[in-house]
Amino acid sequence: MRERERLRIAVQKSGRLGDSSRELLARCGLRFRESRDKLFCYGEGMPIDLLRVRDDDIPGLIDAGVCDLGFVGRNVLGEYMLGNSSENGGLREIQALGFGACRLSIAIPQNDEWQGPEQLAGQRIATTYPNLLRDWLLRNQVEATAVALSGSVEIAPRLGTADLICDLVSSGATLQANQLKEAVVLLQSATLPDDERGELLEQLLQRLDSVRNVRASRLVMLQAPRAAATIIAGLLPGCPQPTVTTIDGRADQVAMQAVCKARWSTVAAGVAGGDDAGMKHLVWKTLTAAERAQTLRRPVRQGDAERQRVVADIIARVRRQGDAALRELTQQLDGCEVESLPVSPAEFEAAEALLSTQLKQAIAEARQRIEIFHRATMSPSICVETSPGVLCERLLRPISPVGLYVPAGSAPLPSTALMLGVPAQLAGCPEVVLCTPAKPDGRVDAAVLVAAQACGIKRVFKLGGAQAIAAMAFGTDSVPACDKLFGPGNSWVTEAKLQVSAEPGGPAIDLPAGPSELLVIADNTADAGCVAADLLSQAEHGPDSQVLLLTDAVALINAVEGELQGQLAALPRRDIAGQALAESCLIQVDALELAVEISNTYAPEHLILNVAQPRALLTRVETAGSVFLGPWSPESVGDYCSGTNHVLPTDGYARAWSGLSVASFQKQITVQELSAKGLQGIAGCAITLARAEGLEAHAQAVSRRLPAAQRCA
Repeated sequence: MRERERLRIAVQKSGRLGDSSRELLARCGLRFRESRDKLFCYGEGMPIDLLRVRDDDIPGLIDAGVCDLGFVGRNVLGEYMLGNSSENGGLREIQALGFGACRLSIAIPQNDEWQGPEQLAGQRIATTYPNLLRDWLLRNQVEATAVALSGSVEIAPRLGTADLICDLVSSGATLQANQLKEAVVLLQSATLPDDERGELLEQLLQRLDSVRNVRASRLVMLQAPRAAATIIAGLLPGCPQPTVTTIDGRADQVAMQAVCKARWSTVAAGVAGGDDAGMKHLVWKTLTAAERAQTLRRPVRQGDAERQRVVADIIARVRRQGDAALRELTQQLDGCEVESLPVSPAEFEAAEALLSTQLKQAIAEARQRIEIFHRATMSPSICVETSPGVLCERLLRPISPVGLYVPAGSAPLPSTALMLGVPAQLAGCPEVVLCTPAKPDGRVDAAVLVAAQACGIKRVFKLGGAQAIAAMAFGTDSVPACDKLFGPGNSWVTEAKLQVSAEPGGPAIDLPAGPSELLVIADNTADAGCVAADLLSQAEHGPDSQVLLLTDAVALINAVEGELQGQLAALPRRDIAGQALAESCLIQVDALELAVEISNTYAPEHLILNVAQPRALLTRVETAGSVFLGPWSPESVGDYCSGTNHVLPTDGYARAWSGLSVASFQKQITVQELSAKGLQGIAGCAITLARAEGLEAHAQAVSRRLPAAQRCA
């Protein structure tokens, strides 16, 4: 977007009005990044910037077209309007926001009695609002002198430059400290926004109204796309634990209004994409250290405390009520009734018949490549003699039972069934359980079932979300308890995995796998359309996904911006992708080597090196879940069929965690066997170390064997 297509809002640089204005904008879901001089604050997610100035400069900046909207009190607006009546014709009040209330009053000495306006005749009155004071004096037919001052006016009478003062009053403490008291109120003032700029301003004003109006509501009803529910909830942090319910039809709307009697609010349509979907364009060398850290921060997820509470309740309910709780929660949360939780053999057969030959062939091909790679990377059992007569071994044993979770919320993922099932099969896990959500008709996605069957998985359950994780963690009459849980999921699934793994006797989990993320490093040889397609391929996973482009080619950034807008508009999941792009960045760097350094700090789940010499940069890569080299390696092939695993660490965990492999499904057991001669050879070392640690029994366990060992040798 060109610079002046961005809405510019003027707020007070410091003081109550400035703080309150910025707080209100934050409650509307707007975030801003300060410039170095702290004069500008650049908006993120919407094309809105802040200009921080003196409050009495704001009307003039709006009148001159420098700013489009201002948060000022009526005192400031009135003073400007009166002083510029011949020139000004465009300023107008829009709405009172209800904070920053104060009074413009005339103060007199504490010992004087107020006898009315005529008492002011012939007096010199110091003020920073001479136009408002003169207007009031004229209307009350009082002849007095307005002494205009630009600084503190309360000490003017004590300095002899004035007899009285006219100033803003809130608590009256400043007047009292200067032996003055409030006599008459000229104007009641509260913060007002001024002027407007088209549809963007209308969206902002709707947000302001919505946030102010729903603070007392427990349930907020919104006519908006279901995909926008998460971001809408983020716009309502002023509500105590708000519940957002989308309304998909007139019947639902009438029923919800009748039962809940909630306040109806309409949030701007731009919430779910549109112009708000543009990525931020940043120049790395202009950012401060704090700004760089903020740029690489993952998107904030709303409602973490509430999510933790709800997930804990679901887990407790499943542990207490078993299958009955699973059926109730599936109906309540997934909107479908399931008579039988396990998928029957007949359902497996029906799924096979439903799939096209082409899709079944693609599943088979992908499975074959995944097996080839994972088999080649398997670690063997080993046996090594570390000293004469001292044999050390490592044995590999499969974990069993294991629980696999395959998401199927907004899109079923048969590829995940392959990514989990193939390494489990290669590891030799004798008991494998798979849970995946059922569709509204009560059936599991056919492609997921065919992929599971291709991996030898026969126990599949129609369960999704936190309840599926709870069932596999602790077991029910139908679902066996598992020793380790695998698979990605949304924030509810991730939270459930963390909670059950923290329980005494709870299962282990594979790795921290949250929302999808992608970082692309590209140079001027990269095709802008392909780069944009790569970014969108991960953005469409979910609204909390994040994608980043780092490049030293300014022209590429501009080209990618254009491609993103065009390609996004044609995507079926454009609302979801648009929300993810709002939390993402296009970053200009001076050199590709710096881009790799930034990537190592970020530790992305997926890293694409779309540059002329990708292997030269690969040597510098230290942290990433999976890397894709060159112009012909889109991240999508890793998601499906290149052979590597797509279950990878996110949220920066790639600094210490690795992606899923066959080893993830195995236990490593070490074995030692010493001969009599072998014990004699290392006994002295063991005894010395044991006594250095003050563990005499350890030393004795070795030394008591030595006489017999010497006889046997």
